[in-house]
Amino acid sequence: MVDHIAFKCTWHDGGTDGFEGICSKDNMRFNVDHRVWCSQRENRCYKYLYEHGDYPGDYQGSPCYEGALFTSHGTEPSWEMGFGVYHTGVRAGQPIEPKGELGLGSIGVLTSRPPDVEESKRLIIGIHYYRRPPYQKKRNDSYFIRGDPAFSFRIPSALPVRFWDHYNNQNTGEAKWGAGLYRWMSKEQVHSLLSELNSRANGDLGEKVNALLQCINSLEDNPGLQNSDNPGALSSATGEQVAQIMARIGQDTFSDNVRQNYGHQCCFPGCSIAEDSLLVGAHIARWSDAKHLRGKTSNGLCLCLFHDRVFELGLFTLTMDFRVAANASRISNSPWGKRHVAPFEGQRIRLGAIKPTAEALRKHWKRIEFVPRARRDA
Repeated sequence: MVDHIAFKCTWHDGGTDGFEGICSKDNMRFNVDHRVWCSQRENRCYKYLYEHGDYPGDYQGSPCYEGALFTSHGTEPSWEMGFGVYHTGVRAGQPIEPKGELGLGSIGVLTSRPPDVEESKRLIIGIHYYRRPPYQKKRNDSYFIRGDPAFSFRIPSALPVRFWDHYNNQNTGEAKWGAGLYRWMSKEQVHSLLSELNSRANGDLGEKVNALLQCINSLEDNPGLQNSDNPGALSSATGEQVAQIMARIGQDTFSDNVRQNYGHQCCFPGCSIAEDSLLVGAHIARWSDAKHLRGKTSNGLCLCLFHDRVFELGLFTLTMDFRVAANASRISNSPWGKRHVAPFEGQRIRLGAIKPTAEALRKHWKRIEFVPRARRDA
């Protein structure tokens, strides 16, 4: 049976909803004056405030774990939490080594509270879902653990969930964290907080919470999977349902991002369709052809249902400068393609802020066995 863990995170007000990038200067000053890691002289925020150092945002990577809990900052991996080092006593400077049994199916509950909020109102700011291997080391001489983005999620500030509504101090019953970066949580406590989330969250977040609950239940029903060397081995029917749900959530998010990038209009030249019900976020490189491009807006085109279909069939592709390249060998068998695709040969598509990547285009060329002329001339 795996354990679950709750982390005490320092309050971070960076980004649009906190815990992203660099804190505001006021929040940074409070943390440097009152929080253990922030007050260390090697901390970049301390250097900036009190030793005239460079602004922390001028460096690659976040200056703290809290800035990389849910997003990437520079080269810093996302969905990551560290266990830190001892700052005082005989073990000062040594990495804190976690002792619990975290593994496939373990949940990390990320908690924090603003400086002016009492401990009893500590918030759950996000959930990390862990796969094996649970711990990695040593980066900066400390252990860290990384959540699986497919099942991990941020809880927005508009949906406050209180930690102490689901966790009890066994000895005193008080809402008091005290010393230490983390606490172990029981299966019942994790189910309690996820059940509250499941009853309150809507949209993509609601579906993610529901999928996570199904995943945990599947693993609890099949405990052998938790010790499997294959962390994706959800072979039960429930596991397959979870995988389908997560794939659909990923597809929906990708499609939303792509349509937004292109202003909710088909990007094919001359096409005026601008109704979301008639638009799709089309993959340039198929998921099966480029795993690392999955979900990336740069691997998508906003196309109407007609142009999506002919793009999928390979009647046209795009050159490296984003112009329509009609595939004559396939269009010759398509009267519709001759009338509605071939006349736009050489015309540039409507581009969004995020442009298609060269790698995605090459994979499309390879799949439809057609290299546009502009590529041959390059």
